[in-house]
Amino acid sequence: MVVYDKGIRISGTRLHLDAQRVVEFSFVSHGHTDHLRSHRRILATAPTVRFHQLRGHRSEILQVEYHQPIEIEGMRVELLPSGHILGAAQIFIERRGESLLYTGDFKTRPAATCDGLEVRHADILVLECTYGRPEYRFASTEELLERLARFVQDCHRWGEVPLVLGYALGKAQEAVYWLNRLGERVYVWPEVAAICAVYREFGRDPGPYEVWSGGPVDEGVVVAPPHVLRTHAIWGLGSFRSILLSGWAVDRSAKYRFGVDEAIPFSDHADFDELLEFVRAVRPRKVFTIHGFEEFAAELRWRGYDAQPLEPGRDRWLL
Repeated sequence: MVVYDKGIRISGTRLHLDAQRVVEFSFVSHGHTDHLRSHRRILATAPTVRFHQLRGHRSEILQVEYHQPIEIEGMRVELLPSGHILGAAQIFIERRGESLLYTGDFKTRPAATCDGLEVRHADILVLECTYGRPEYRFASTEELLERLARFVQDCHRWGEVPLVLGYALGKAQEAVYWLNRLGERVYVWPEVAAICAVYREFGRDPGPYEVWSGGPVDEGVVVAPPHVLRTHAIWGLGSFRSILLSGWAVDRSAKYRFGVDEAIPFSDHADFDELLEFVRAVRPRKVFTIHGFEEFAAELRWRGYDAQPLEPGRDRWLL
């Protein structure tokens, strides 16, 4: 039996999957802060371990590379790329002739700064579905980059600093990479620079950048996490316009909700169509959905899958 209560535990073992409370032993799918806890022991890839330590967490480490099968408490366990950010992994578990794939956060579109998603057939799929509604369909990467380029060019034309906002881990490195390809001089917030250094450490250099020192920027683009808009430091840039990179930009109200001038749905999560595509590719017998709209499980049932959302406090037989 698997208990879902702020995380998933595999029956008969101590192994949790992305536990949201401190536990004895947990798989950590990636390095975003909402997935990091000071568990006594963690299972993760090397970059995720690095981010875990960078955030000040201390745990006993079981570090595993992609495609390196290991045995844990009677299970065969393997980590697979999820396409989300550097080091992000799915976990594939086999036990007693059945298999389970837990995605963590993922996307199917290729990323410039991390390994692409790998698909593996599994009997049971536990699926992150942040954007599990039909309205969350993202334009192609090429179209989104054209929109970003137009925004930057317009800012230069108007004499304003383009401020590109995205999560310090993952989205910011993608932004640095693509802005370099546009020929821009890139400045990054110190928080972003610390993460870029880890990307370089693991062979995923997003390209040249300078750390913003707090003064005006006469030429170039600044990449920063969204929370900087709530700081006084941001006014040291001088006159600027902001653009947010987020899947929530599909909502027309997004730029007003986040307090930015523009927003484009550049996301490190799968959109609605990608979620459906992934389920078709995995061919699961049973699907459990987490971290998203409960309606997505209903959508899957309508399409013929045995699917239901995982809810805190309810026990589910998975393996």
